[in-house]
Amino acid sequence: MTQVANRRRGDEEGAVEDLASAVGEEKGAVADLASAVGEERSAVAEKTIMRA
Repeated sequence: MTQVANRRRGDEEGAVEDLASAVGEEKGAVADLASAVGEERSAVAEKTIMRA
């Protein structure tokens, strides 16, 4: 029983690590998107200034 319990615990720990990694990747993707939005806003502001 102890081996089975240890194996399950290991599987659960692995699943938690996988989930944490996926969350980290999502946060990275959100940061990339926010950066791209910021760059777009800057480009729009520059165009607006150039037209004025």
